Amino acid sequence: FWTLTTGGTLVLPAPDQERDVISLLALANEQRVTHTLCLPSLYEVLLEHAGSGQLDSLRVAIVAGEACPARVLEAHRQRLPDTALHNEYGPTEGTVWCTAHRATGGDEILPIGRPIAGSRIFLLDEHGNPVPPGFAGEICLAGSGVVPGYLGRPDLTAERFVSIPVLGVEERIYRTGDLGAWRSDGVLTYLGRSDTQLKVRGHRIEATAVETALRSNPAISDAVALGWSAAGRPAAQLVAYVGTDGVELDIEDVKGTLSATLPEFMVPDIVVSLPGIPRLPNGKVNVGSLPDPHDHARRVGEHVAPRTEREAVLASIWSDLLGVDVVGVRDDFFELGGDSIVSIRMISRARQAGIHVAPGQIAGHPTIEQLATATSGEAVLQDEPVSGPVPIGPIQQWFFEMNHAVPDQWNQSSLFAVEAGVDAGVLERALRACVAHHDMLRSRFVHRNGTWEQHVDPAASLAFDTADDTADVDDVLADCQRSLDLESGPLFRAVFIARPASEPNLLFLAAHHLVVDVVSWAILIDDLDRAYRQAAAGQDIELPPRTTSYRDWIASIASAEIPGERDYWIAEGAAPLEGAPATWGTEASQQTVVVELEAETTRLLLRDANEAFRTRPDELMIAALAPVLDAQADGAVRLALERHGRPSDIPGVDLSRTIGWFTAQYPITLTTDHGDDSRLIATTKEKLRGVPRGGLGYGVLRYLHRLPELVDQPEPAYLFNYLGRTSVDDGGVVRAVSSGDESSRHPGNGRA
Repeated sequence: FWTLTTGGTLVLPAPDQERDVISLLALANEQRVTHTLCLPSLYEVLLEHAGSGQLDSLRVAIVAGEACPARVLEAHRQRLPDTALHNEYGPTEGTVWCTAHRATGGDEILPIGRPIAGSRIFLLDEHGNPVPPGFAGEICLAGSGVVPGYLGRPDLTAERFVSIPVLGVEERIYRTGDLGAWRSDGVLTYLGRSDTQLKVRGHRIEATAVETALRSNPAISDAVALGWSAAGRPAAQLVAYVGTDGVELDIEDVKGTLSATLPEFMVPDIVVSLPGIPRLPNGKVNVGSLPDPHDHARRVGEHVAPRTEREAVLASIWSDLLGVDVVGVRDDFFELGGDSIVSIRMISRARQAGIHVAPGQIAGHPTIEQLATATSGEAVLQDEPVSGPVPIGPIQQWFFEMNHAVPDQWNQSSLFAVEAGVDAGVLERALRACVAHHDMLRSRFVHRNGTWEQHVDPAASLAFDTADDTADVDDVLADCQRSLDLESGPLFRAVFIARPASEPNLLFLAAHHLVVDVVSWAILIDDLDRAYRQAAAGQDIELPPRTTSYRDWIASIASAEIPGERDYWIAEGAAPLEGAPATWGTEASQQTVVVELEAETTRLLLRDANEAFRTRPDELMIAALAPVLDAQADGAVRLALERHGRPSDIPGVDLSRTIGWFTAQYPITLTTDHGDDSRLIATTKEKLRGVPRGGLGYGVLRYLHRLPELVDQPEPAYLFNYLGRTSVDDGGVVRAVSSGDESSRHPGNGRA
């Protein structure tokens, strides 16, 4: 409850999002999540799959529930160096949380820290004596957070909760069974368990309880329960070895019986049947003689090799993630070591390979044979590049209806400083690979019979020019901007500009806005960096798999049902437009005002100022803008909003790596006569969050379905476009210097 009691907002993923790392990251990005608390293993997955700009809003990351490996700390430092990372420790018996540590630059491993207020920690040896720094001891808790005991279990309470003299003072302590050691600076490190209690997927499990339940089966003479994991990860599976004295055992029947008496998390993932449990002369289990549970399962079961390409791809992914050399199509994902965290990785890997796996499908189809069938026809990644006709998208149709004087020159562009030592020839090769990979960079448009048609060329041609250090940079950029040609192509062009030895060389990229948007640039630069490094190392260029093509996206949204949106958008677009200009003027007549906020004001706008009403920065800015635009004081203002137009909730569609112009532009009417700022902010926020599907439906209805009530609506007088954080990572082959220039749009074109 600490989030709610401090005025925060809890962001809860839907049940079907919990195992979908792409959806989790999209949700965190959409809600601008600032704090997160999760298992280290889940946090590692989020860091691994976070794209450019994702998780950037995160200020504090807290991991708890299992030991935090050093690799998680390293991944955090590389991906989110400015985000605070805290490691928390504490069992339920100590009211969940009793120590914490904020990672510092000197940490090689992440300790569990110092006691929090109200908690006391003692490290005791087997005789109840404190151990000195550097020596292992059992972690024992004392303080106001220690609970009275276990309900209805006086025997277990007496075993775990004891009163002993510590340094001459009688203390009631809880014996955790965990081992730790004090560092010389008074910080506590976690060393593992000291007893038979297991830690599997965040749950503490008494091995003896599982073993007792197993031995209650008449067919089982002996049993041992262990935590099992691969590649040094925290124990991910509960494995039970049972001795049957040679009696044949129905494993599924054993699991079913256990499910009736034990919680789900205490039912073994794998049950291995043996003639007897190997033991040492002293009677202890000879753990080293127990067979690998997965190898044993494959020996006694039927191995069926993959028979189709889809099965082979899934088998390869499972083998890599689960640490299993050979995977059969009838092997069970969970029995091979899979769990909720691994399933998240598996979904992401499958999508990268062109197979769309929904989170719920793994539980219902735990074998490759079942999963391959269930996912057939659901691939969201493109196997081959697109060429030929491509339908015009909603925002593209909007552009053509503007009837610009020179439609060829309406571009987006960026100027980059090139990393020292970068070879222009290799850079050109890398850019050619990017053009071959991303269909829309090969697009052009033909005006035929009064309408525009879009075509994607099959050949990966690239206009790559060079300029020496005597050239005037402004002239080079202007020439490049004017050279784009809608009908003949190209619509994407690059210029490598050599500079004097004392300055970095430059790379200028220009693309017609019809084929790119702001999101596209991040994808392109990421791929350019990857392709260059591969080419420079003499490797074949292999870019990540394509996601849904622009062609397939248009087909998806054009055929989708839009229940309830028709009346909504007719009403939004019908509001009066007092004060709208009679003409928009041209690019030559535009006036630009640039305001740069200081760092503290920026921080307030992006973070602190949004806490009172749980707003996002754009909601707060629109709330401030609306009354300013309401010059007629009629209590309402109508404006157009621009959004990225890449929704994550369209079945079978993944635009995470698709280059193209997806912008959603739509009208919205805001009321301004609320009498006070609080009401204005609250109602503006509610209005904006009530827009269905991020405004995508308006463009579909107006420009694709040609709904008459929308086609004839005039454009709002004002447009608000919040780009958010759009900077490109500075750690690559190129570093952004500026975005756009005065020549990106022809001065005779109408303003928009």
